Amino acid sequence: MSDLLAPGMAARVRALARPGTLIVLDFDGTLAPIVGDREAASLGRRARSALRRLARRYPVAILSGRGADDVRSRLGGAEVRWVVGSGGAEWPGEEGRHRAWRRRVRGWQAALARRLAGMRGIEVEAKPLSVAVHYRHSPEPERAAERIVRLARRLRGAERLLGDGVVNLLPAGAGDKGTALQRLARLAAARRVLFVGDDATDEAAFGAALGVPGVMVRVGRDSSSRAEHWLARRSAVDVLLERLIRLRPPLRPRATRARPAVATPRTRRRTGRHGPR
Repeated sequence: MSDLLAPGMAARVRALARPGTLIVLDFDGTLAPIVGDREAASLGRRARSALRRLARRYPVAILSGRGADDVRSRLGGAEVRWVVGSGGAEWPGEEGRHRAWRRRVRGWQAALARRLAGMRGIEVEAKPLSVAVHYRHSPEPERAAERIVRLARRLRGAERLLGDGVVNLLPAGAGDKGTALQRLARLAAARRVLFVGDDATDEAAFGAALGVPGVMVRVGRDSSSRAEHWLARRSAVDVLLERLIRLRPPLRPRATRARPAVATPRTRRRTGRHGPR
């Protein structure tokens, strides 16, 4: 692995500052610091400013284990193009779909909350298309993780994804961050992709076959990671984003042709009864 901010990597960063680059970022531990209370997670002033400016220069997506609405509420008004939540299962525009999965997730949440009641430091978090069982604050984290995984094995149609202090459960077939990154690359018609993450849940994205060049960056060095680059700490993400901002001017908004709100006799004669052909 190489440090993407090392002096020798300057050319690699410059190569990203071209048309066709899709930038995809995890949220917790990447854009926002890890905090003891996940409800208190937020962007710092520098990260918030960088994300806003970045989204005016590149197509940007946030790919998070959090619910999509939760993530959007924490972006400080940055107009990113996509927010994909629930570990890659929850997509914008699909809120009314996957009703069977949503019912299944609610059932898992109820069953786990009941069976884990009384265990200190464990919290069951329900999201639209996944359940996260947090045990970071358990006095016996290893024992807690073993019990959670054992219970999860009994849940019908649940796929397990282990993170840092959390066991994530997703409906089988819902995908993961790897399949989500592939889909984002197709949607953006990307020529190259930059993905930055920090956790075991991001490994599927680090190893995804995208069909285009990918620059995979992990926050925190880990020789076992599939990411080819690393950043020493979360604040280095802000530095990387600021370099990409300096290398590229804001995108020009697409010009739109004004259309008459009401068809006039002249426009009706030109377009015909059924409108333009």
